[in-house]
Amino acid sequence: MKRIVKIILGAVLAAACGAAYIWYAAQPLAVSAEPLSSGDLLEKYTVQGTVTPGTSLVLNAGENGVVTGLPFLPGMAVKIGDAVVEIAGDANTEIDLRLAQTRQGLSAARQEYNARYGTQGTARIRQELAQSEYDAAKWDFEAATALNEAIPGTLTETEMNLYQQRLTAAEQNLILARTENSEEMRSFFRDQIASWEEQVSALEKTVESEPVVAPFNGILWELYTEAGAYVVKYQPLAKLYREGEMKLEASVLTEDAMGMLPGDIAQCELADGTAFTATITYVSPVVSRSYSAIGIEEYRSGIELDPGLLPPGVGAGHQADTTFMNVIAENVLTAPVSAVVPLPDGGNGVYLIISGKAVLTQVSTGRKSGGRVELTQGVSEHDVLILNPFDAGVKNGIHVAPK
Repeated sequence: MKRIVKIILGAVLAAACGAAYIWYAAQPLAVSAEPLSSGDLLEKYTVQGTVTPGTSLVLNAGENGVVTGLPFLPGMAVKIGDAVVEIAGDANTEIDLRLAQTRQGLSAARQEYNARYGTQGTARIRQELAQSEYDAAKWDFEAATALNEAIPGTLTETEMNLYQQRLTAAEQNLILARTENSEEMRSFFRDQIASWEEQVSALEKTVESEPVVAPFNGILWELYTEAGAYVVKYQPLAKLYREGEMKLEASVLTEDAMGMLPGDIAQCELADGTAFTATITYVSPVVSRSYSAIGIEEYRSGIELDPGLLPPGVGAGHQADTTFMNVIAENVLTAPVSAVVPLPDGGNGVYLIISGKAVLTQVSTGRKSGGRVELTQGVSEHDVLILNPFDAGVKNGIHVAPK
């Protein structure tokens, strides 16, 4: 009895397993799929782009001398008129001597003016004395003349001539004193002082060093000197750029650059992962020859792009992965390269989902780019293509269902 029960249970278990196997085998295989549609076959490639200023200026030394100060470091903001490089000019014995002599001349002119026209100036005192002498001589001459007319012969001709000579001398002395104390003479001495002052100022500017200053508000990009270094006139010392006027520069293979046009869009990514787009503004017609990292000769062209508003803290020299896309073929059917399988008798094929089954279909392929291949024959638009048949274990004729 027990033996019969065991046999029955074993049969039931076997039947259940068989039924489960049949049910499982009948289930369709889940696969990744996509309908075929016409589109452009794109070629993508990424190069390293560099953020550079749109406007920059090199500052040169205005004289020979020694760098005594560098108030700013590269990357710091400067304002118009800020001293970027401070220089102590070379000593010039001849100019120093001329300056000393000119300062002496200025000092002497000022002393002379003060002596003549200061609060205790001699010009005013001389005019007052000359006026007094003239008034006295005139009174004496007029009194003598009146006396001689009242009592003729009182004074001799010689005596009258002495009175006349004294009056004439006093009058001439008064004229000289008035001239010396006149506004015209004061202006003459003031003009002399101004002339000396101009000469001193000009010589002082020649002797004194002038710092190299920023001509506009911007960012100090580079310094080409250091404190204590000797520099010569017109030597480049620093470079500034205007903040906010940035562009992106890249170098691409010439055959790729020939497919680019101003207005095309590139995808960019900074070192921290920040993504942005940039618009091509210029494609250089000039080709330069260089060598790749493995020594292969290359011909490359320069590309400039407008990155728009960059994130804060991104300035000259920052790098950005710049991805360009060129259209290789327009309005074609394409498939991932991984969807194409080799056929046993040669050629290529793809698996299509037809009536719930995987159907291996022979195709003709064309150009490849970016992990996709052009399908020129064997398929039509809207056919449903299995994407990764090898990974999914797809076989011809099995039931499948798209995920």
